[in-house]
Amino acid sequence: MKQAKGMKSVTVLGFQDDMATTQTAAAKLFKIPFNKNQLVSKQELITPATITGTRNPVAPGMGQISVSGSLELPLEARSIGYILKGFFGAPVSTVDGTDETIYHHVFKLQDDQPPMTIEKGFPDIGQFFQYTGCKVNKLSFDAEVGNNEATYTADMVGKGEKLATASLNAAAAMLDILRLNNFNATVKQGGAVLGNCTKFTLNMDGGIDTDGYVLDGSAEVNDLPEGVVSVSGTATTKFTDAALFDLAVNGTATSLELLYASGKFSLDILIPEVQLQRQSPEITGSKGITADVSYQGFHNTDAQNSAVIVTLTNDVMAY
Repeated sequence: MKQAKGMKSVTVLGFQDDMATTQTAAAKLFKIPFNKNQLVSKQELITPATITGTRNPVAPGMGQISVSGSLELPLEARSIGYILKGFFGAPVSTVDGTDETIYHHVFKLQDDQPPMTIEKGFPDIGQFFQYTGCKVNKLSFDAEVGNNEATYTADMVGKGEKLATASLNAAAAMLDILRLNNFNATVKQGGAVLGNCTKFTLNMDGGIDTDGYVLDGSAEVNDLPEGVVSVSGTATTKFTDAALFDLAVNGTATSLELLYASGKFSLDILIPEVQLQRQSPEITGSKGITADVSYQGFHNTDAQNSAVIVTLTNDVMAY
């Protein structure tokens, strides 16, 4: 019996017209590069308290079905647009003023997230798990000095799962990978380069309500309504002065920005309004001292009206 190989597996996604309808149109389904696809469905077994006069257990009951799991994806400047659209909503896309082959896609937080169909396929054994009504609940970035692959993580939730023996689109196209590396990253604070930063994390949580079950004869969730987004993370810096500490002590709002740039291509993540958490540096040894500064992003008065603004610059016309 042939065993499925991870290197032969595929991940295909497409945006749905509504929450319940699987996207089957070939022109709307795209293959994406990925490192891990841990999206799964689970149905709990319920242990009954039924008494039958012996010590033998009775058959368990069946619980609700949940669909969730993370996608670990290579940080690259083309297919990431699909995931950003899944979290933020559709971007505003414009052509570059000096190079008509380059486009700028600006993503801002919108009230509704478009649901997706995601297929986790094993073509070498003809098995395809198809997930409907998927939304990006969490999006996490981690830039760090060192010889490590730049990746990001999208935590998904979904409505239902179906197992098929044929792909939704076996010929789905994959955009060419244009990888962004950690050495391409720059961190800015207050619009200026934070020259002593060695690690920067960003976590965005969409606050999706996953308890949308109803008594409709189905074990699947009925809806996945969006909630208030939380924006948080940590900046690790070489301790050279108390500038960030002073901002935290005084409760002074600032901005933080994570920029990846490679030639004409770039990914810019701006958090216009940030509050830093007061935390003094520790001494843990004889070597150079580092300081971890946690932060929370919010929206108050910034004219862009979004707690996070992502600008993706690439050669893809639209998402």
